[in-house]
Amino acid sequence: MSVILTRYTGSAAGSGSGAYTTAEKLAMEMEMAFKAASLSNYREFAYVSGDLNTITIYTDDTKTVTLFTKDFTYNVGGDLTELLLTRDSDGSQLLKTFAYTDGDLTSITASAGP
Repeated sequence: MSVILTRYTGSAAGSGSGAYTTAEKLAMEMEMAFKAASLSNYREFAYVSGDLNTITIYTDDTKTVTLFTKDFTYNVGGDLTELLLTRDSDGSQLLKTFAYTDGDLTSITASAGP
């Protein structure tokens, strides 16, 4: 099984400009910032019925200031269907939607914005 992610740039027809869209830049920046924050700040993991439901990153163990929240949604079969990353400082969000065919991951769609 393999999943192929294709990134088109420019217009819908593909201008080939190579420039990243604002949404793509935001998505990359948020993923890198989440990874960096998770290494050096307090993390809390919440599970529901054995599945990871939420990862919350706080500045410290007092849990008064939230940096990021990552929510996971699963289908009845237990497959991950959505991942929503929220940066609390400005409300920016990155949503990844996972699609399956016969239990195999076939596509990942990402969108980002404030």
